[in-house]
Amino acid sequence: MNIKILYIIFFLQIYSADAQTHLNDHFGPEQGLSQNSIRCLLQDRNGKMWIGTSDGLNHFDGYDFVHVKREPFNASSLSSDHINSLFQDKYGRIWVGTESGLDVLNEHGKWLFNVHLPTGEKKYITNVIGLNENEVAVTTLENVFIVDIDVNKNKIIHDISFTLDGKIRTLIPDKKGSLWIATTEGVLKLDRKADGYGVVKKIRNDHVSALIPWQMSIDAQDNLWIIASGRLLFVDTKADSIYLSEYVSDDYVLTSVYVDQGGELWIGSLETGIDVYHITTNGKLIPSDNVHPENANLYLYNTMIMTIYESNDRNEDIVWIGTAEKGLYKYSRSKNGFKHYENYFAKTTLAASVYYSILKDKNFLWAGTSKGLFRQNVINGHVEKMNIKTPDVQAEAFYTLYKDQRGKIWAGTDGGLFYFHTESKTFLPHPLPVPSYHNLKILKITEDKKGTIWLCTNRGLFALEHGVHFRDYNPIIKPLLNSTKNVVINDISEDEENAYWIGTSQGLILLKGLTAKIFKHDISAPQGLLDNWVIDIFCDSKGHIWIGTSKGLSKISKNENDVYCFDHYTEKNGLPNSFIYGILESDDHNLWISCNHGLIRFDPMNFKIKTFKAEDGLIREEFNSGAATKDEKGHLYFGGLGILVSFNPAKILSNQHSAGLILNSIRIMDKETDIYTISESTPLRIGYGDKYIRLKFSAIDYTNPIKNQYAYKIKGIHDDWIQNENDRVISLLNLPSGKHTMEVMAANSEGIWNHQGAISIPILVGAPVWKQGWFLTAVGLVLVGFGYLYFRSHVRKKLMIEKIRLEENERVRKIAAQDMHDDFGNTLTRIGILSQMAGHKLDQDKTQEAKHLLQKISENSSRLYQGTKDFIWALNPESDNLWETMVRIKDFAEDATSSSGLNFNATGISEQLKNCNLHPGTNRHVVMIMKEAITNTLKHAEATNAELSVFYENTSLEINWTDNGKGTSGDQNTGNGISNMKTRALKNGGKLYISKPEKGTKIQLKLNLSKYESKYL
Repeated sequence: MNIKILYIIFFLQIYSADAQTHLNDHFGPEQGLSQNSIRCLLQDRNGKMWIGTSDGLNHFDGYDFVHVKREPFNASSLSSDHINSLFQDKYGRIWVGTESGLDVLNEHGKWLFNVHLPTGEKKYITNVIGLNENEVAVTTLENVFIVDIDVNKNKIIHDISFTLDGKIRTLIPDKKGSLWIATTEGVLKLDRKADGYGVVKKIRNDHVSALIPWQMSIDAQDNLWIIASGRLLFVDTKADSIYLSEYVSDDYVLTSVYVDQGGELWIGSLETGIDVYHITTNGKLIPSDNVHPENANLYLYNTMIMTIYESNDRNEDIVWIGTAEKGLYKYSRSKNGFKHYENYFAKTTLAASVYYSILKDKNFLWAGTSKGLFRQNVINGHVEKMNIKTPDVQAEAFYTLYKDQRGKIWAGTDGGLFYFHTESKTFLPHPLPVPSYHNLKILKITEDKKGTIWLCTNRGLFALEHGVHFRDYNPIIKPLLNSTKNVVINDISEDEENAYWIGTSQGLILLKGLTAKIFKHDISAPQGLLDNWVIDIFCDSKGHIWIGTSKGLSKISKNENDVYCFDHYTEKNGLPNSFIYGILESDDHNLWISCNHGLIRFDPMNFKIKTFKAEDGLIREEFNSGAATKDEKGHLYFGGLGILVSFNPAKILSNQHSAGLILNSIRIMDKETDIYTISESTPLRIGYGDKYIRLKFSAIDYTNPIKNQYAYKIKGIHDDWIQNENDRVISLLNLPSGKHTMEVMAANSEGIWNHQGAISIPILVGAPVWKQGWFLTAVGLVLVGFGYLYFRSHVRKKLMIEKIRLEENERVRKIAAQDMHDDFGNTLTRIGILSQMAGHKLDQDKTQEAKHLLQKISENSSRLYQGTKDFIWALNPESDNLWETMVRIKDFAEDATSSSGLNFNATGISEQLKNCNLHPGTNRHVVMIMKEAITNTLKHAEATNAELSVFYENTSLEINWTDNGKGTSGDQNTGNGISNMKTRALKNGGKLYISKPEKGTKIQLKLNLSKYESKYL
């Protein structure tokens, strides 16, 4: 089903064209303003707006209103809540003229002092006007005072009232420093003299005498425009003449006047809104084509315009309009480039809020809706509903309008085809030879170069050749779609090769003569058709074909193989929405595209995209297919749901105003801090424990504050700008201690960054306690004390260790001497005795006995030799290693068992044992223990197998000698050899275990090396 048909069903409930979406943002009490009655306006040097009302003063940053009011029992507050005039001096102070006196505030709204007038009484202040950097003019109904501007004293230096005639109403300075004053008697010019200001010119006539001046403005030629008793007066200051302007209707009661920076004259009235004129020579006024006051007047009717104001910034986009009963309005030039027609049609019928088709023909704008066809006379704004002659078919929805080359206007409806009969001003039916014609819906009418009228319908494609001869193209199209049902044709466009591109609900068709080719969406072909629902087809001025689908925009081109391919643009490429309704080309060759979320300006040369949404002046965003056209002046028209706009693309302005920046507040750990004391010399101080800081800013650009952007950096931490997007609050977490400089800048709604307007905030983060000077000093003293104590302890420990080492060396020497004495002495004694006995036996010729004794002498000598070798080996420091010790035991065992027939095996002796160092002397005891065990096996066990094994882990050492001999009896376990072995084990902090008696023997030596070492250290 075509999208237009779906819209008919959906909008049976009428969409109201009077929806109060504010194009020129309105501010009243609901938005925070103190009152709706606006008296005066001022924008200060920081960009903040000050609004004087009949109930107090407000200052506004685009986001929040802050009220400043009189406090009944506080003399340091406003003199009155009835604010008449505002001025800011060179010191940034705000001068406030009230009905009860003149007050001066600082730029944050804090009351400073009251300026006392010469009479000593509080006066009704009517105007406060800056004359130059040093002087301000203050007026009451009777007096004009010149006040000296000084930072401390503000005194009256001259009262010039006596030189003036009549009651003072309004005044204004010119560029040359002269002061113009309008009174009830005329217009006076005053110049600065040595002793004050003096009157140099008086301009009078009957107009001023009969009318009471109210407001005055000055134009670029220094001519004056005065609102007096509801009329507009033009004062030609060169001809000294006053004229009653004839260019503004006498039916209007005028209430305010303002000449903007572009030289155009804004006039506010009672109940009729505003008008804007271009000023020519001699005071002639021409309605401005740069401003669309009708947009603003949608909201300014039925009230009194009190004041019109614009800041001094040449790039300012905003004009402020204060009213008597409807609060404050801001008029944005960049948002008012669109002219809204929907409100004119809405006055005729609420049904005219869904626009399907548009046609601009000379002085008439035609609009097809879901409930009929309407025409507006663009000269006088009159709207009429057109007569439709439908004897057989009821036509309500007008989907398409087209004016052909012969000037004939065609209309496609839900009841068939119609054409406009000029004489009767009636649309007449144009029957077509189509079965069930009453169900035919004409969705698009267009014309090719030959003058053939093409009809895109819900039942296929038809043509009227030369506007007369009917032709059915369904026999060509239907076979491509493999469908017997009706085919919905949405659009058709002719390219430069005279081929036709046809958009359907089931794909895209290329028709050349009678040959057709179809393109359908293929998920595996990214350069193919984006979606089968082709809504709009457009051929631009360069011959490029653009396709609008429900999934985005595509451009058709040919690759190097002469094959058609599609370049796609979707939300991923920056489109606000991918549902494309209409495509038009402006005179500068940009494409303008309507979708579900506003209008898109697409530059096909550099692919730049700019979106215009409700807040950019459209009011509403959802458009409709078919509702797009271009007139002979190059103006574009788009329509949709509750919206019908036109615009000149060349006059769509962008917001060039540089956004200022204000720091609103700082919260440290959710506690508010004073921001007004922060400066380069007094940074923001943050304690080390204050982990969370929130800084709130206001980007001062009033066009679209919600689109303003923020960025910040902190030197030394984040040297590149961090985008905070549209969030006004910047949160900082866990700043390191030390001095930092935070820089913040803002961008306006167009994304234009103001680098010159960036603000710097010095921040000092306190160091933690352990980094502060006093703490470091204390810690230093403590460390020195501990260092001294440690040094003394270290020296004492070294002395103690040296003493222990000496004692240990002495002990080792004693043990070594004792062992030498015991082992070597006993052996030598035995050798001596055996030698004497052998001598006696030889003397007695007992040769055999002597040989036996000599054999024993030889054995003892051999034992003495081995003992000497072991003793010398043990004394070598390189032998204090477990690996060396175990290798020596293994070598001894291999030598001892090699001739005995005993099968010997050793396990666990690896390179890892080199990492274990033994205490001096331990190696010798271990060797002696294991030698004794090996000797016992060879002498007594009668074993056939023996094994030496070692296990070492951390500080635990276990050495085992195991044989399979006959074992030992209990008596043998208590012999001298065993006793010596156990004694040696105990001396070295270990234990000796003997197991498996009478079933083989296992001798196990266990040593705890750490325990043993600690015993001597």
